[in-house]
Amino acid sequence: MARTATLASLQTQALQRADIPAGTTRYATGETAEYVNQSMAELYGVLVQADEDFYTVSVPLVTVGGQSDYTFAALVTNNDVFKYRGLDVPVVGGFKRSAERLEWSERNDYTGPMPVFIAGRPLKVHVTKDTLTLYPTPTGGMACTFWYVPNPPRLDVAGTITFDGCSGWEEYIVLDVAAKMLVKDALLEEAGMLLQQKETLKQGILATRQRDISGPRHISRKRNRASLLGYMRGW
Repeated sequence: MARTATLASLQTQALQRADIPAGTTRYATGETAEYVNQSMAELYGVLVQADEDFYTVSVPLVTVGGQSDYTFAALVTNNDVFKYRGLDVPVVGGFKRSAERLEWSERNDYTGPMPVFIAGRPLKVHVTKDTLTLYPTPTGGMACTFWYVPNPPRLDVAGTITFDGCSGWEEYIVLDVAAKMLVKDALLEEAGMLLQQKETLKQGILATRQRDISGPRHISRKRNRASLLGYMRGW
């Protein structure tokens, strides 16, 4: 069962951790709400660092003949992409292959004449802050799959958007927000103690990274750029 937390519950916990009475006028609800969302975004980044697959989702990407660039905004509502994860490209027989990330030195490798089994089928993808560029340029429509990590959500006052704290990791948010409050009150020593606790929790989260010990020892594969008569691998 998920450990979901609402904006209101996190605000209350932070006030308690900072030993500040609820309803204290110097902490407006809107101000602490912003503290919570800032701290949650920071924790979200830590969780993605610990396990990129935790938040990974996918959407269809249908290529258009002669079009190499595809914006995140056209693929995902509100351009909601925090991190690119991968692109699946269909091949013969209903199988799929993963398009590899383009190295900058390869940017001209897919221009000019190419073998027929390479031409028009994306082998590589170059990712910028808001665009995917496919190499070589597709010659027709292909039903690809775009994998990505969305941006962290913003918790709302109504409680309709919640945060999954997994193994109690929402404590990271509570500690950080309470520290922000104490800094505002110039209680720097107390704030520093909470930040130390937060750092300890962060290291505990990162220590949960898992790798399948039955899998290969290598994290990534490298191929010879000189293969296939000067072109990258064929599919």
